[in-house]
Amino acid sequence: MSAARGGLFLFIVVLCSMFGQFATELYLPSMPAMARYFNVNISVVQLSITNYTFGYAVGSFWCGYISDKSGRLKVLFPCIIVTIFGSLMCCFAFDAEFLFVGRFIQGLGLGGIGVVSRSVVRDISKTKMEFAKFASILGSVSAIAIAFAPIIGGYIEKYLFWRINFVLLFLIALCLAWLCRYKLVETNEDTGKIDLLEMIHDYFEVFKNKQFLLYNCISSLTLAGFISYQTISAYLLQVKVGLAPDSFGYTSLLVTIALILGGVINSKVVERRGVEVMLKFGSMLYLLAGALYVVGGLFNIVNVVSILLPMMLFTFGAGIIYPNASSGALSLFTKKAGTAASIYNCFQMLGGTMGSWIISSIYANTPLPLGVMFVFIGLSGMLVYYSLQFSLLHNESL
Repeated sequence: MSAARGGLFLFIVVLCSMFGQFATELYLPSMPAMARYFNVNISVVQLSITNYTFGYAVGSFWCGYISDKSGRLKVLFPCIIVTIFGSLMCCFAFDAEFLFVGRFIQGLGLGGIGVVSRSVVRDISKTKMEFAKFASILGSVSAIAIAFAPIIGGYIEKYLFWRINFVLLFLIALCLAWLCRYKLVETNEDTGKIDLLEMIHDYFEVFKNKQFLLYNCISSLTLAGFISYQTISAYLLQVKVGLAPDSFGYTSLLVTIALILGGVINSKVVERRGVEVMLKFGSMLYLLAGALYVVGGLFNIVNVVSILLPMMLFTFGAGIIYPNASSGALSLFTKKAGTAASIYNCFQMLGGTMGSWIISSIYANTPLPLGVMFVFIGLSGMLVYYSLQFSLLHNESL
């Protein structure tokens, strides 16, 4: 498996792991323009994120077990083809409903890609701690690329047309298909025959592990908060504050820097402090971010600083939460790594779907709903931490 640690291999894994988030953020600066083009309220266009994350969740659910049995590459390539088809549908969307279908299909494909890339990281990591450190570094590298998605999208909106966002996603998917077909190596050396009853048994084995569910809970709620911000950010910063599309794109850079810093600090501290303590620290940052949004919402303080500062605190915490929750959950399984990753990704994206749907449905025009959500996520994270500590203290096998 030495080839699985080469530079080109890691580049492909990074590309796979960041593609789903890139596809979410690229067209955010174009959302107001898309609403005008389709002659609908911006909250309708925001639902395209909900459709995408739901498709991602559905696509995530099945691909892990199949990749455990048939190999990572035999699942990855078809998922890329589905992504290509969904991107083409978005390119030619003539109304919001057609866009929703295209985004759902995009999500189906990218959900499988996300599961397989997470499973590959688990395949090449020897220990839970190595997984946590590798996930932090991988997340930080991915975040650099993700940071430029809204910036690129901002310039596309300013100088070109919103459909070009989806043309770009189509071209990236084509390149990824070629790379995976000819340059990626198989990392799953323990394949077997696909059996429906065995699949149900494996899924049940993962579902009944309470420790896995606790880790998955905080990661799902974290994504709910992150996607909620993505859903409402274009409205708050472009419509309410008045930023131009290209200027709005650069705000994501600050948010992503906070995510990178969280990941880098986590990779240096987690070995000394432990996974669970880092989860507690990240949850405290969620509480602080939520409190700032609640204050801003109650007093109708809506400006660049009042919107970006709390989100930077939240994403700094997310840079800590994500790798630790992922490593804590998936390190519980070896031969079922793909199945566990499927459930993990599915629940995570269902959390994102719920967050996006809530924010879109209540027509939020202040940061107050976002603040209430962040406070709830922070409190939930603290509950997860103490539940895990209770388990470790009593040497329970959850």
